[in-house]
Amino acid sequence: TIRNFVNWKFSPAQESLPRTAQMLSRAIDIRLPLTWEDSDFLTLCQVVEESLASVMACVKRAVITKDIKAPDAVPEAGIQEATQLMRLGKLYRYNVKSAGESVVSLCEVEVAQYTGFKYCVALNSCGSALYLMLLAAGVQPGDGVLTNAFTFVAVPSAIHHAGAKPVYVESTAGYTMDLPNLKSKIVSSGAKFCMISHMRGKIADMDEVKRACDAAGV
Repeated sequence: TIRNFVNWKFSPAQESLPRTAQMLSRAIDIRLPLTWEDSDFLTLCQVVEESLASVMACVKRAVITKDIKAPDAVPEAGIQEATQLMRLGKLYRYNVKSAGESVVSLCEVEVAQYTGFKYCVALNSCGSALYLMLLAAGVQPGDGVLTNAFTFVAVPSAIHHAGAKPVYVESTAGYTMDLPNLKSKIVSSGAKFCMISHMRGKIADMDEVKRACDAAGV
């Protein structure tokens, strides 16, 4: 029987992003028909039970013994250092006489040395870091910034915070930025900035992303 279904749709820029919408809708895979009867519900339950039985018959279930929600314990050295810091009350970079006494400043020095950079600035959040990065890159209010359609909210929020406009690029089935769509959006939007994120550890072909951006002066 052909029915009309209520489909969950997602379009952050009021445009068609079908692959991104498909990925986001996987959490709501069961779509209910407009007309719903008891027999429909029983049929749905039967289909779900049969599907689960088929999958479980072919897959050996893995058992995780560790509580994945429980974080690893803080090393004793870290506990002692945190306790000492609280005793001294030097929790911020602004209530010490010199940078040499600031734990924040010392952390910045160590991170800069570890990463091989000359400067390092500690911030309160990743969103603040993205915002400052946009300003440092020269983003001005009203500028378009190309970014993933499938990403965390802090990314477009930082773009809005900088007064710019996010230009959403379609996603691949592998959760990465779609390169053909990136090239198309570069042309259609005229955006001169691109801020790419790597969701769920899925990294795009950054060499190709850079080539596409360099060719268009992004």
